[in-house]
Amino acid sequence: MPRSTAKNNHIEPPLDLVGAYRTYLSSTHRGSEPYFSAARTFMLRYPDPAQWSQEPLERRLEANSGTRAFVLYLMVTKRIRGDFPYLLERKLANIFVEVQGTDYEDDLSFFSAEARKVGFSERVSAAMTTSVIAKILLRTQQPLTQITSADLEEFETCCRAREAQTGMSARPLLVLSSSTRQVLFHAHLLANPPLSRTQRVPLKDRVGAVNGPFAQFL
Repeated sequence: MPRSTAKNNHIEPPLDLVGAYRTYLSSTHRGSEPYFSAARTFMLRYPDPAQWSQEPLERRLEANSGTRAFVLYLMVTKRIRGDFPYLLERKLANIFVEVQGTDYEDDLSFFSAEARKVGFSERVSAAMTTSVIAKILLRTQQPLTQITSADLEEFETCCRAREAQTGMSARPLLVLSSSTRQVLFHAHLLANPPLSRTQRVPLKDRVGAVNGPFAQFL
């Protein structure tokens, strides 16, 4: 399957996009009528998929499994940009299948392999890939080589904002993010190693990076 280079510079005909989704699922021997029906319903409601991103977070989180799958397809093919408030509520355990044939496939495989080289277990490497790196890539729509400390900082700040809003501890994700920094540093993709606890910038100096649903909680 050719790698997707879809961008948001034009609106694709809804039926064409649903057809592309059917082809995408078929390439990995997946797909069923409920999934295609969910995609058609989504496109009837949002002929420009970018409109979905403007919906309140609560409404977007109410989507059923078929709609969630289609939204992820739109993200991995760069038709819509992910945002951390939404992505932090979604598990991407199957992301290695979802990105097959897309620009993200090689980046996720490379990062996972680098994590193992650094010494992380397969389980932790997978957790960093699915819970941190994949979400940053979907947020930035940039290749792994372009990920910056600022991108990780935004992710971590949103994790803390989510904790303030929901009471769900940010610690597991922050630990994974710190480990992600370590991997990127050893892969020569970040110039500096992870900060020690005493070097970290206070939360109050980081809140300017957060916009959207979580900003009010900082």
